[in-house]
Amino acid sequence: MNDSDFLKLMQQSQPVIKTIFVDIGGVLLSNSWDGKCVKDSINYFGIEGDEVLFRHSEVASLYYCGKFSLDEYIKYVVFFTDRNFGCDEYKDFVFGQSKANEDMIKYIKFLRGHFRLKIVALNNEGRELNEFRIKKFKLHELVDSFISSSYLKLCKPDPEFYRIALDISGSDASEVLYIEERELMTAIAGKLGIKSILHSNYKNTRKEVEKLGFYLPEETLFG
Repeated sequence: MNDSDFLKLMQQSQPVIKTIFVDIGGVLLSNSWDGKCVKDSINYFGIEGDEVLFRHSEVASLYYCGKFSLDEYIKYVVFFTDRNFGCDEYKDFVFGQSKANEDMIKYIKFLRGHFRLKIVALNNEGRELNEFRIKKFKLHELVDSFISSSYLKLCKPDPEFYRIALDISGSDASEVLYIEERELMTAIAGKLGIKSILHSNYKNTRKEVEKLGFYLPEETLFG
């Protein structure tokens, strides 16, 4: 094999993926504030469950899409009646639910550095929680762009959300890999030509990514 043939073979074997779209809640971090978290708050504060859950279902999308502030959301969902605790106490509980998925954070960071991939975070989160989580978990160290529902006033899985993400990141759909925990999201993105991995845990996601040619030895990641 001459040098020209070898170069062609190397080019053909290289992954065509140049950008990774990654969900924050459920992939890099725990989910920020969802129905389960609301139920946990009901148990923690000992408040009436059915009414709070119903009110959450009414306005959650408004908060995620940046049309309600966190204070407005909490006032409507929780403080529609007098409580024996304050708004700030409840807000502290909301912020305290966020946890890091350390393996995934480290893995995405290594993929970005080793393969020179562009990392774009796509998430449905209210502005206050989004900004708190980016800062607390230093996500700016591994993410190039944040495409959040609270910035766009638009939530996943609206196809327009993904079109805007492609435009903002300057990515062609055929060159994007999307790592997401919810099947509906991956299905909608797939209709736009975006290849997806349905995330369940770090090990399974890593196996799927490696099938695309992005192999990193274990000692490189966690040595």
